[in-house]
Amino acid sequence: MPGNRLSDWLEAFELDRARERGVLARLLHDETGGSLTAAGIELTLLRMDLPPEFAPRLDSVERSLESAFAAVRSASLLTSPDLTGRLSLADALSRMADLAGRRFDGALALSIDTEYRPDAEMARALFRIAESLTAYLSVAAGATAVELVLNPGPMLTIRANKHVTRAEASKALEPTIARYWAAKTNLRFLFGNPDAGSTIFVIR
Repeated sequence: MPGNRLSDWLEAFELDRARERGVLARLLHDETGGSLTAAGIELTLLRMDLPPEFAPRLDSVERSLESAFAAVRSASLLTSPDLTGRLSLADALSRMADLAGRRFDGALALSIDTEYRPDAEMARALFRIAESLTAYLSVAAGATAVELVLNPGPMLTIRANKHVTRAEASKALEPTIARYWAAKTNLRFLFGNPDAGSTIFVIR
């Protein structure tokens, strides 16, 4: 794939995606997070001026602000253009699966060897492959059960209880992105249908 027009387009697509996510992460951290911090300071000052009977209500507002700030911090992290640059691959995949699971009506299972720590380039590639294929199988392909396994060999296995043909997968954007990252890091991208009702992707 590297060196052809599709690879060049995918390279540009991934760079644009990373830039947009970087802008969003900064907005969440600097603008939204900054506003919540300022509101917290104002609440502290207000607490000093109000009589004690207002304390329960102020405590409730403070808890709401803390929850909002935690949500913004989490969203800022998840929109980072390179999540594996800030977290281990295992932690990044766990957060990705948690987010994907909120939008997925089926079952999303994760089995991760936390001792497996590839280098930065490999971690980035494996994360994008996992992210892309999980999104494809759980949303576009319509599976109701997806299992993601990470270990030293094969590095990544993703199974789903949905039969997807090779032709269908080759036409979809997410598997194409996954193949691009596999080729970029000299990984083998394997596809198969173990039986009539399932699909498996193996990266090794």
